[in-house]
Amino acid sequence: MTNGSPEEREKAYLKSAAALLQSPCQDSDVAPRIVLLQAFVSTVQASPAAKKLDEDGLDLVSLKNQLLQIASSAVTSGKRIGKGLLAFLLALEALNDVDRQVVRQALSDAVSSLVEASDSLLENGVQAGWEVRMFVVNHFPEALASPFKIRMSVEGPKSDEEGEEEAESDDTAAVLGKTALLRYADAVVRSADEDTKLGYLQELLSEDSDGQDALGRLLVIYRLIQHLKGKPPRPSSPETS
Repeated sequence: MTNGSPEEREKAYLKSAAALLQSPCQDSDVAPRIVLLQAFVSTVQASPAAKKLDEDGLDLVSLKNQLLQIASSAVTSGKRIGKGLLAFLLALEALNDVDRQVVRQALSDAVSSLVEASDSLLENGVQAGWEVRMFVVNHFPEALASPFKIRMSVEGPKSDEEGEEEAESDDTAAVLGKTALLRYADAVVRSADEDTKLGYLQELLSEDSDGQDALGRLLVIYRLIQHLKGKPPRPSSPETS
């Protein structure tokens, strides 16, 4: 039979979980450790009893530092294939919840590699490249003098000769690709003044493109026009009308 009040058992459980999360992390455990740390910290912080738990010895600051350290290492390790790519993307997501200045200080030497990673992923048709690019825009906007000088291909539906299931998968990929691209465009112009937006628009209109890249470029041009009109649609929406 378990002894103690529910509150005492909860404290014991949380302290045990915190101790486990602060234990040494093997390379193969980086991705799940980031997910667990992020979930644990966000859950405890959102709890009405967060302050009391901190007073009772649950060191949230130490856990946050642990998350920052592991996530930063995953970003700077250069391992971006297979499980390494998963850990890299999860790390960027987790760091979005960390103070911006802290992130800038921790990753100041990795900015160029992040830009290169986003370029490489997008060149290879990996839509997660937009998430990397958006992270750079949000934390290191000065690193992208021309943020729209990048491949903008989005997945589109294939020919009617393919099977119905595969065609449906392609349609889903197309929607996700458009959504990611438009979210990136929104992030770029979020704090830009009208002259800067017009400069982006002029730059896009002056460049030639074809195929899927042309479709992506047209989507961004339309999005910029909407921003200039002061009525951009919801960032999550892939619609352009």
